[in-house]
Parts: sequence; structure tokens; C-alpha cells
Amino acid sequence: MGATPDKLFLCQTRIPIALATDENYAMPTAVAMTSILENAAKNTFYDFYILVPADFSTLTAQKIALIKVAYPHCDIHFIDMKDSFSDTLMRLSHITKPTCYRLLLGEILLQYEKCIYLDSDIIVCTDLTELFSTDLEGYYLGGIKDIDFNDPFQNHDERYKETGLSAQSNYINTGVLLMNLKKIRQDGMTETFLREIKKGYLFQDQDVLNITCLNKIRHLPVKYNLMNYLFLFPDRKPYLIYPEGEFDEAKNNPVIIHYAAHVKPWLYYGLIFDAVWYKYFSISVFKSQQLRRRNGKFKIFCDKILCKTNNTIMLIKIFLRYWKTQGLLFTLRKVKKRLSHIY
Repeated sequence: MGATPDKLFLCQTRIPIALATDENYAMPTAVAMTSILENAAKNTFYDFYILVPADFSTLTAQKIALIKVAYPHCDIHFIDMKDSFSDTLMRLSHITKPTCYRLLLGEILLQYEKCIYLDSDIIVCTDLTELFSTDLEGYYLGGIKDIDFNDPFQNHDERYKETGLSAQSNYINTGVLLMNLKKIRQDGMTETFLREIKKGYLFQDQDVLNITCLNKIRHLPVKYNLMNYLFLFPDRKPYLIYPEGEFDEAKNNPVIIHYAAHVKPWLYYGLIFDAVWYKYFSISVFKSQQLRRRNGKFKIFCDKILCKTNNTIMLIKIFLRYWKTQGLLFTLRKVKKRLSHIY
């Protein structure tokens, strides 16, 4: 005799997923949700919480809600964040105010002890039960190391000074987070987050989370946040940051692909993982939307020229920084070491 619907429901793994978006990122958000649901295990139920500003249109919300018609193994909730963070200074144009909403998840998802937070520019390739089941005892967050901040050969002196962190701080990219909501509430961390966000760090809430949760972040395998820019620019050296076997596994079998570079797949074509994103776009509720994409390879070609120019400037800065105080031989070794990591 088969299980009753009630028993089947009890057997399900219920995973709360939080996303934050505005009108500009509504379509990528729906594509990300589609990828999650397409790759869900039979016994996984996804509980989506979409954090939106007050001016988020009802029509857009209704369109995203249509996802539930095709995928009944989910719930979709829209949380009106009203004017939250409206007075927050955003210093980088590609970081929008809705990203700050995740700082409030401990007080929003009171019914949950844990949740997964995802940026909208991601694609999920497999079921997320394994990620959600990761033990966070004693930690506020689980996340993946950020290659830029943790690269000791990048010139991040100003960033280190601003945040009080270093290349040894194991700074994470917060586009994919496993959040221990219970511990965040117990330790009153939401209040701490809100106090820190007022300081106007360059990377806003990402900096806030890394600063306030220092030594309370569990580092997860890079397969859970495989960032596309790791493959686009020659000065990114992932084997400096991630164990070789771990990175190779992520390349071959990513769980989450994060289009963290400025060349988003809905804006550019012809780049790595572009076809993966388009696959889910073409079956999403936004599939009829016309994309006006430009040649991504030409864009990256131009960016690589700029990157090489910046690297040359960096080498000059290294030379000028050390040769007077440390001598010519020490300085040349420094320059050589940096060169070995660029090329």
C-alpha cells in the first residue's frame, strides 16, 4: 500500500531558500529558481523567500509566482522590505541595496534555524540537500573563500586597512551562504550587522558579514560557489586559494555556478557556462523575453588588455614600494614572485 500524501509530506526535506531582488534582477532570479527546481530530488521541497523593495511590481511578482504551477514541490513568498537600507550608501554600481536584505534574515525567517541564501546570478546544477545538511554548530555562516581578497599577491592594502582583515582572514564571497539563523538570533548578530553597515564599507554587506562573523565562518568546498571569473581573467589563480583536488571537482561537477563577473549571461554570449544559464532561461517563465546580448569574448579580450595594464602598474608599485627600503635584490625577487602568479 502506498504512502498517504501526509506521510509523503513528512518524508520531504524542506529547504528554505532566500533571494533578494529588484525589478532589474527579477528575470535572473526566476531563472535561478527554475534551475533549483529542475534539479530537485524527489523528496526535496523548496520554500522560497524573495526579499523585494517596496516598489517591486505586482505583475512581476505574479509572473514569478507562476513557477509554482510548473513545480508544485515549492512555495514562493514575497517579503516586502519597504524602505530597508534606503539610506545606505552604495559605493559600487554593481552592488544594489537589496543585497543588504540578507542581513535581516535572522529576524525574517523566525520559523527556521537554518537557510540558504543565494544571489540571483547563479545556476544550481544539483539538489541542495547536501549543502543544507552541512553542520554549522558554532558557526554563523558557511561560505566559500573569495579568490580576490585572499590572494596575497593582489594589491589590497587599502581593502585590508578599511576592513581590518588580511589575506589570511579567509574572507568569503557571500553570493552563496548557508546561514545559522538560530545562532545569529541567539547572539544578537542582526543588531551588530545593522551597526556595521552604517560604516559604508566598499563591498557593503559582504564586508559586514566577513568582519562581524570572523572566525565563526565554516569554509565550504568551492563546488558550492564556482565563480565564472575564475576562468575569465589570467591573474586569477584558484590553486593558490583552493586545494587542487577540490577545485578540479568543482570544475567537473559544480553544484552552484555563480556568474559573479560583470559579464552576466543575460547581457553577453559566448562565455564559459553561458549555455548552462541559457538552458534554464529557455524554460523559465521569462523565456519569451528578448535578450539583447553582446559578444562576451570581445568584452573579455578588452578586459584582459586592461588587466595586463593594471598588472604592469601593480609591478611598478611593488618595485617603488620596496627598492628603497629593502634593496634591489629583495625587490626583484618580489617582482619575480608576483610575475610567476600572473603568468
